[in-house]
Parts: sequence; structure tokens; C-alpha cells
Amino acid sequence: MMAAWRDVLARFHGESADKLMAGALALAPAVVKAEPPIGVQSGTEQGVPVAATASLAQTAALDDTTRPLSPLGPQSAVLRGERVLAAAALRDIGRERHENQDHCFAQVLFCPSDQRNLALGLFVVADGMGGHHDGGYASKLALSTVVQTVLTELIAPVLGADRPTPQPILQAAVQAANAAVHEAGQQAGSDMGTTCTAALVYGSELIVAHVGDSRALLIGGGVKQLTTDHTAVGRLIAIGALTPEEAHDHPLRNQLYRSIGQQASVAVEVTTTPLRDQTHLVLCSDGLWGLVSEANIADIVTEAPTPHMAARHLIAQANLVGGHDNIAAVVVTLPTTGEARL
Repeated sequence: MMAAWRDVLARFHGESADKLMAGALALAPAVVKAEPPIGVQSGTEQGVPVAATASLAQTAALDDTTRPLSPLGPQSAVLRGERVLAAAALRDIGRERHENQDHCFAQVLFCPSDQRNLALGLFVVADGMGGHHDGGYASKLALSTVVQTVLTELIAPVLGADRPTPQPILQAAVQAANAAVHEAGQQAGSDMGTTCTAALVYGSELIVAHVGDSRALLIGGGVKQLTTDHTAVGRLIAIGALTPEEAHDHPLRNQLYRSIGQQASVAVEVTTTPLRDQTHLVLCSDGLWGLVSEANIADIVTEAPTPHMAARHLIAQANLVGGHDNIAAVVVTLPTTGEARL
């Protein structure tokens, strides 16, 4: 298991994040998802036929300590029409930029135990700061640092018998990303910086750790922005000095007052939300939310048959209405209430 995660992380350093869709089926036994995983190399949808999965379910127990899987039937969450945790991450250069400085990541896995089968999902968007040197490197370094920290401090213990508290771990992961980018900038004599928004689905909880102006949007019965825009305009909106409509074309809309890598330390915004009737989570850079309204994002995500198709449609819509910036989108289907386990 650890080797598989390290392999995923190692491959990220040499591949675009839109090709880094590691499947939960490769990391957890006996997982049936509502959609096939996205291929790591090709981006095409792949899957095991249900008939083949059912045949595997008939396999006899290996010894007295194991038992065969039950055949797929009405008790299956998928066949009951219930949602299970699934995700996709895609990025696009847009229509005007010559370099893609956005990076994104999505990983879902399930950890069976005697008590429950814990669903885990780690999702990250990092948007390198335009106008600064090495923005693409900064966003990639921040993302890989978050993933490595969560892997070591949270995922590895969960695979054992421990149940660590996720909030401080995710917060520390983003702080570690800040330290890594700041140190790299100091060594290179660069003012590199990036945003970083990381979300963790941990059973029936959603934890978000955030710096910058990428966004986390929770969908279900409306759209709720879980993050604060750490921009001059965002602060003006917060104090009531500016409306969101006025902010759209404001000259300070892209001026960050808090980002990853600009200072030796950074205050990380952390929120925890119980998962009840919400259906989807979207993490995105301003190349998406700056051009596509929250209502339109929600419509696209809820109408798409899979997270992968939703992410593709979101990027296509942003490009259709301008594509002025790089675009990163992570789309997560949240489990049905009470189905944090399969």
C-alpha cells in the first residue's frame, strides 16, 4: 500500500496532474465505484465488468481467517443507486497563457476495518502566482509537499490501527508546503508563490485547509463557498465595502495578501464541515470560478454522469467564455448520507 502511494507521488513529478488519476481500485481491495477509474496514462475511462467482479466475489476463503466476498446484489451501494466517494482532477492551459502554472490532485481510497470501512479522499489545487518567477514550480512543489505530508502523517497510520485527528495534520501539510516553497525561493533568488487549497474527506467529515484565492465549493441544496479569497477585493467584500458584482472587474481582484511561499510562515485557514446531504465538492483555481458562476458550476457538476465528465465540462465552459487563465478543477462525488463506508 505504501509503495503504491509513493509510486503515485513519484509519477506526479514527471507527469501533468490531469494524467494523475490513480484509481482507488488499485489501492484498496474489493472496492466497487459508481464510475470506472480514469486511466493514469491515457485519461480514458477503464473498468472491470460487473460480471468479472461478481466472479471474484465467489472466490472461496483462503483460510479460516478470511471469508469470500458476497456477490453483488441489492445490498450493494452502487446498485441501490447511492453515491460512493469518487473524484477526478483535470487542468488546462486556457486560451491565452503560454505556460500552465496550475496543478491539481485527487486520490480516493477505502480502509476496511472490523468496525467500519473508512472512506478517505485527498484533493488539492495549487495555482502558481502569475507575474512571479517559477509559479508553475511553486504550485507543483506545494502540491507534492501536501500529498507527501498527508501520506506520512495520516494515511500510513490509518492503514494501521490508529485514527489520527485529521485537522491539524492537513493544516501542518499546507504549512509545510509554505516552508518548502519559501526555502526554494530563497535559494533560487525567486519571488515564487502559489495558492494552495487542500480538502480531505475523512469518513463523514470534510476538512479544508486553504491559503490564497483558489476555492472549495460544497454543492447540495445550493452552493456554499468554504474558503475565503485572500485578496484585497475579498477583504473589501468581507467588510461590506464592495459587492461580489462590483468585485468582478475590480483592478485589485487578483492582488493576494496571503499566499504560499511569500513569507517564512503563513496562517492557514481551516474549516471542518459534517457531510450530510451534500452531493459534490469542487476545488478550482480562479481560472474557473472567475469565468463560470457558482450556479453554473453546480448545474454542470450535478448533471454530469461522472466526476471526470463534470471536470471536462467545467474546463470547456471556462474556455468557451474566454479562457483567460489556466484552469484547474477537482470534482468529487460525496457519499450518500450514512454511506461513508461501502
